[in-house]
Amino acid sequence: MNQFDQIRDLYTSSHRRHGDSSAAMLTPKGRHSLRYGPVTEYLLMYPNKSILDYGCGLGFLKSHLDAHGVSADYTGMDITHSFIESCRRRQSSAARFELVDPLKPIQEKFDAVFCSGVFNIVTSSDPIESISYVRLRLEQLLVSTKEVLFCDFLSPLVDFKQGEAQHMDFGTVLGWLKEWGLRRFVIRHDLLPYEFMIAIYKNDQIKKPENIYESQM
Repeated sequence: MNQFDQIRDLYTSSHRRHGDSSAAMLTPKGRHSLRYGPVTEYLLMYPNKSILDYGCGLGFLKSHLDAHGVSADYTGMDITHSFIESCRRRQSSAARFELVDPLKPIQEKFDAVFCSGVFNIVTSSDPIESISYVRLRLEQLLVSTKEVLFCDFLSPLVDFKQGEAQHMDFGTVLGWLKEWGLRRFVIRHDLLPYEFMIAIYKNDQIKKPENIYESQM
């Protein structure tokens, strides 16, 4: 049985307690700019792209992009109503924020999708079921992106794990990419010591006979 109602209640309670802060999103130490680095670099290189911030929380990615002069068509989605309402009050009218059902596919397509912290908490008391949900949602997010998916996970390379935390195994994620026929990706374990990010590129066509990728995107 899934635990999305409990997860939603956890974030709502945290938001009520901590206000519009990093602590409300269960990341009291912040450090968001480090997580945003790869997607910011992408959007600076390829301006005016559409991006989905899936699990947007309080919309800090939008604030970060604005502060760095990044031009992008931004959409934020989250399961927590109070987060979305706060984003709509505080953020630029150019941004769009929507509630999302974690069990339904996303119907829209975006040039890029950014997903950070979404899979950090188990979604079921059954570990196999919880990991299966990660696989399903990751595959759905890949369908929703035209060019690249940036996804951040808790690292397995830790010496302590909190009870409800979900640390993803590298091999498990790479096994999924192999099943899906995706071979163009970058794993970053240099941003934060207890997290890793994977950037998965949809365009992996190879130019022959040079044996290089046809394009950067």
